[in-house]
Amino acid sequence: MRTNQREALPEIIAACGNDCAACPRYTASPYGKTEEALHRTAELWLKIGYRDRLVSVEEIACSGCKPENRCRYQIVGCCEARGVSGCAQCPDYPCPRMEACFAVTQSFEPACRGACTDAEYPQLRKAFFEKRENLDSLAAAAKASGQTGTEEAIARLFRRNGLGVIVPPITPVSGGFLHRMYRVDTADRSYAVKHLNPNIMRRPEAMGNFRRAEALERVLEDAGIPIVPALTIGGSKLQEQNGDYFYVFPWQNGTVTDWYHISAEQCRQAGSILGRIHAVDPRRIPRPEPERSAVDWAAYIEAAAAQGSEIAPLLKENEELLAYAEASMNEARTALPGIECITDEDMDPKNVMWAGGKPLVIDLECLEYGNPVSGALQLSLQWAGVTTCSLDFNKLKAFFDGYLAAWDCGFRDYDRVFGLAYTWIEWLEYNVRRALGDCRDEAEREMGSSQVRETLVRLRHLRALEDRIVQSLRLWLRPPR
Repeated sequence: MRTNQREALPEIIAACGNDCAACPRYTASPYGKTEEALHRTAELWLKIGYRDRLVSVEEIACSGCKPENRCRYQIVGCCEARGVSGCAQCPDYPCPRMEACFAVTQSFEPACRGACTDAEYPQLRKAFFEKRENLDSLAAAAKASGQTGTEEAIARLFRRNGLGVIVPPITPVSGGFLHRMYRVDTADRSYAVKHLNPNIMRRPEAMGNFRRAEALERVLEDAGIPIVPALTIGGSKLQEQNGDYFYVFPWQNGTVTDWYHISAEQCRQAGSILGRIHAVDPRRIPRPEPERSAVDWAAYIEAAAAQGSEIAPLLKENEELLAYAEASMNEARTALPGIECITDEDMDPKNVMWAGGKPLVIDLECLEYGNPVSGALQLSLQWAGVTTCSLDFNKLKAFFDGYLAAWDCGFRDYDRVFGLAYTWIEWLEYNVRRALGDCRDEAEREMGSSQVRETLVRLRHLRALEDRIVQSLRLWLRPPR
């Protein structure tokens, strides 16, 4: 944001380079317009040919660009998909789309200048005909600072909420497979900032899911569960900045245990925490209609082959395994008991931090009400090593020992619902879509392909050990009759 000396108000450079603050249509605070002024603008728009009729005050008023607004070049939607706040922050700027936008805008300039009075034209020139100059200036500044679009949005978020002056650099850190995490230092303290995946946030149900998780996070915090909750800023944990969504956490000094070096004691403690979470608000409910999976793997194989994707032969050679896994998962879901409670099915080893031997659960945006049996089985297997295809039966038993000591819902037939372990196929499908282009950038596409490969290996590992796991669960958890 730069200072507009003429009006003593900051410029607002839109994603496409327009200066919204100079636009006579712009009504967002503190740039409000009277009805009389907006009516004059509507008359001006008709005179210069921007409208073919005199439109109403309501129609001419504009509070800023949104993805759903009509735009010949879909600039805001493109920026949102790329995870940048504007074209100047995009690594591909100036792209063919923007070059076309510049050319068309300039083609309107002679007619606009001819139709406007000497007082009208300078304002419209500043608003619309200095796009390239504005974006070039912002792009140069971003390049000089080494700041990406996401980092710029984080900087704005901190300024807006008075979180302190950022001490560069903003450092990417490991943040899982869906979202991106950054360490942000200020003069007073350090933060972890999670940038939520734009593709996830565009889903119709996303906002409701995150708001629900926020409420449940507060419940767990009040119950004394060892968690790292997101900071509440301005009454909300979820923070929006220029269409990007973030969670801000206090930085925690600790470590996440390497997947290959998890101890049985850590598994026991993790099981105990999960049991404590499940014990917070359990409810008996009528057995729900099970959700059934029906993935068209043949269609994905065909699409992958058409793209020449490396995942096509991998899916093809495992097609029989995928059918078996999906059928087993669907059957297991029919055997789940009628219980629901607060669940965190994302509480795998990468989301538990250890400080002084004590665990802290992080990344709680997957909190929801769900079936505890499903979560306990899947997480026990992940902590025991299925993620790295090195399942340790002592760790599996330790997890269940900790879990059942903290909470026992009375269900012990885990051997009969082993098919839930194949829920990995849902993660597989999500990554197939990413590998085929449903992603924000090439890095995410590559991650999708990598996760397809790794998930297929896990599914084969589970299938090879299925009989032994089932027998062990029956021996440990089902008391003799």
